[in-house]
Amino acid sequence: MMQADLGTVDPGLEIVAESWVGFWVISLGLGALAAIAIWLIGGWWYRIRLNWSGDRDADPREARLVYVYAGLVAALPNVLLVTVVTAIYADYASYWNGEDIWSMLIAGFPFWAIYVSYCGAVSRFSVRRVKALAWFRWLPMALYVLALVAIVAMYVAVE
Repeated sequence: MMQADLGTVDPGLEIVAESWVGFWVISLGLGALAAIAIWLIGGWWYRIRLNWSGDRDADPREARLVYVYAGLVAALPNVLLVTVVTAIYADYASYWNGEDIWSMLIAGFPFWAIYVSYCGAVSRFSVRRVKALAWFRWLPMALYVLALVAIVAMYVAVE
Protein backbone atom coordinates (compact mmCIF):
# COMPACT_ATOMS: atom_id res chain seq x y z
CA MET A 1 0.00 0.00 0.00
CA MET A 2 2.94 2.32 0.61
CA GLN A 3 4.10 1.59 -2.93
CA ALA A 4 0.67 2.59 -4.23
CA ASP A 5 0.78 5.81 -2.23
CA LEU A 6 4.25 6.54 -3.57
CA GLY A 7 3.19 5.69 -7.14
CA THR A 8 5.35 2.59 -7.67
CA VAL A 9 2.98 -0.33 -7.11
CA ASP A 10 4.14 -3.74 -8.30
CA PRO A 11 1.70 -5.64 -10.55
CA GLY A 12 0.09 -8.60 -8.84
CA LEU A 13 -0.23 -6.99 -5.42
CA GLU A 14 -3.87 -6.13 -6.04
CA ILE A 15 -4.89 -9.44 -4.46
CA VAL A 16 -3.58 -8.18 -1.12
CA ALA A 17 -5.29 -4.79 -1.36
CA GLU A 18 -8.62 -5.88 -2.85
CA SER A 19 -9.39 -9.08 -0.94
CA TRP A 20 -9.20 -9.86 2.75
CA VAL A 21 -8.77 -13.53 1.89
CA GLY A 22 -5.81 -12.68 -0.32
CA PHE A 23 -4.44 -10.36 2.33
CA TRP A 24 -4.63 -13.04 5.06
CA VAL A 25 -3.23 -15.83 2.88
CA ILE A 26 -0.25 -13.71 1.87
CA SER A 27 0.19 -12.32 5.41
CA LEU A 28 0.10 -15.74 7.06
CA GLY A 29 2.46 -17.23 4.50
CA LEU A 30 4.96 -14.41 4.77
CA GLY A 31 4.46 -14.37 8.54
CA ALA A 32 5.47 -18.05 8.75
CA LEU A 33 8.65 -17.33 6.78
CA ALA A 34 9.34 -14.25 8.89
CA ALA A 35 8.89 -16.30 12.08
CA ILE A 36 11.66 -18.65 10.97
CA ALA A 37 13.95 -15.73 10.15
CA ILE A 38 13.13 -13.99 13.42
CA TRP A 39 13.88 -17.15 15.40
CA LEU A 40 17.16 -17.87 13.60
CA ILE A 41 18.58 -14.47 12.67
CA GLY A 42 16.90 -12.27 15.26
CA GLY A 43 17.70 -14.72 18.05
CA TRP A 44 21.29 -14.93 16.87
CA TRP A 45 21.57 -11.10 16.82
CA TYR A 46 20.00 -10.89 20.29
CA ARG A 47 22.62 -13.32 21.62
CA ILE A 48 25.42 -11.33 19.95
CA ARG A 49 24.19 -8.20 21.73
CA LEU A 50 24.05 -10.13 25.01
CA ASN A 51 27.67 -11.12 24.41
CA TRP A 52 28.65 -7.50 23.74
CA SER A 53 26.77 -6.51 26.89
CA GLY A 54 28.82 -8.85 29.04
CA ASP A 55 27.14 -12.28 29.04
CA ARG A 56 29.53 -14.45 27.03
CA ASP A 57 27.71 -17.68 27.89
CA ALA A 58 24.07 -16.80 27.20
CA ASP A 59 21.96 -19.84 26.39
CA PRO A 60 21.02 -19.58 22.67
CA ARG A 61 17.51 -20.99 23.17
CA GLU A 62 16.73 -18.69 26.10
CA ALA A 63 18.06 -15.69 24.16
CA ARG A 64 15.79 -16.56 21.24
CA LEU A 65 12.79 -17.01 23.53
CA VAL A 66 13.31 -13.67 25.25
CA TYR A 67 13.74 -11.99 21.86
CA VAL A 68 10.60 -13.57 20.40
CA TYR A 69 8.43 -12.82 23.45
CA ALA A 70 9.60 -9.21 23.48
CA GLY A 71 8.75 -8.98 19.77
CA LEU A 72 5.22 -10.15 20.47
CA VAL A 73 4.64 -6.88 22.33
CA ALA A 74 4.88 -5.09 18.98
CA ALA A 75 3.36 -7.81 16.78
CA LEU A 76 0.20 -8.78 18.65
CA PRO A 77 -1.40 -5.30 18.67
CA ASN A 78 -0.93 -5.18 14.89
CA VAL A 79 -2.53 -8.60 14.45
CA LEU A 80 -5.42 -7.56 16.71
CA LEU A 81 -5.91 -4.30 14.80
CA VAL A 82 -5.96 -6.00 11.40
CA THR A 83 -8.32 -8.67 12.72
CA VAL A 84 -10.76 -5.99 13.89
CA VAL A 85 -10.55 -3.93 10.70
CA THR A 86 -11.16 -7.08 8.66
CA ALA A 87 -14.67 -7.07 10.08
CA ILE A 88 -15.17 -3.34 9.55
CA TYR A 89 -13.74 -2.59 6.09
CA ALA A 90 -14.52 -4.19 2.73
CA ASP A 91 -10.83 -4.74 1.91
CA TYR A 92 -7.37 -3.66 2.98
CA ALA A 93 -7.28 -0.81 0.46
CA SER A 94 -10.41 0.69 2.04
CA TYR A 95 -8.84 0.47 5.46
CA TRP A 96 -5.53 1.93 4.24
CA ASN A 97 -7.30 4.88 2.62
CA GLY A 98 -9.66 5.42 5.56
CA GLU A 99 -9.05 7.64 8.53
CA ASP A 100 -8.37 6.02 11.87
CA ILE A 101 -6.42 6.88 14.99
CA TRP A 102 -5.59 3.27 15.86
CA SER A 103 -2.85 2.92 13.28
CA MET A 104 -1.03 5.86 14.81
CA LEU A 105 -1.28 4.33 18.28
CA ILE A 106 0.23 1.08 17.00
CA ALA A 107 3.41 2.99 16.16
CA GLY A 108 4.26 3.17 19.88
CA PHE A 109 4.32 -0.58 20.50
CA PRO A 110 7.78 -1.20 18.96
CA PHE A 111 9.21 1.21 21.53
CA TRP A 112 7.49 -0.73 24.31
CA ALA A 113 8.90 -3.95 22.81
CA ILE A 114 12.38 -2.42 22.97
CA TYR A 115 11.87 -1.72 26.66
CA VAL A 116 10.61 -5.28 27.25
CA SER A 117 13.62 -6.65 25.35
CA TYR A 118 15.95 -4.62 27.56
CA CYS A 119 14.15 -5.80 30.71
CA GLY A 120 14.50 -9.40 29.51
CA ALA A 121 18.20 -8.92 28.86
CA VAL A 122 18.98 -7.46 32.29
CA SER A 123 16.72 -9.80 34.27
CA ARG A 124 17.53 -13.13 32.55
CA PHE A 125 21.17 -12.70 31.61
CA SER A 126 24.41 -11.58 33.28
CA VAL A 127 24.89 -8.33 31.39
CA ARG A 128 26.33 -4.97 32.38
CA ARG A 129 23.46 -2.49 32.58
CA VAL A 130 25.27 0.38 30.84
CA LYS A 131 26.23 -1.78 27.88
CA ALA A 132 22.75 -3.34 27.80
CA LEU A 133 21.21 0.14 27.74
CA ALA A 134 23.23 0.93 24.64
CA TRP A 135 22.61 -2.36 22.80
CA PHE A 136 19.02 -3.04 23.86
CA ARG A 137 17.46 0.41 24.29
CA TRP A 138 19.27 3.36 22.75
CA LEU A 139 20.52 1.82 19.51
CA PRO A 140 17.20 0.07 18.67
CA MET A 141 15.23 3.24 19.52
CA ALA A 142 17.50 5.31 17.30
CA LEU A 143 16.99 2.86 14.43
CA TYR A 144 13.19 2.94 14.83
CA VAL A 145 13.18 6.73 14.91
CA LEU A 146 15.36 6.85 11.77
CA ALA A 147 12.99 4.40 10.03
CA LEU A 148 9.95 6.50 10.96
CA VAL A 149 11.67 9.67 9.78
CA ALA A 150 12.56 7.96 6.47
CA ILE A 151 8.95 6.84 5.93
CA VAL A 152 7.60 10.31 6.69
CA ALA A 153 10.22 11.85 4.39
CA MET A 154 9.15 9.58 1.52
CA TYR A 155 5.53 10.68 1.93
CA VAL A 156 6.48 14.34 2.19
CA ALA A 157 8.65 14.08 -0.93
CA VAL A 158 5.75 12.63 -2.93
CA GLU A 159 3.24 15.29 -1.93
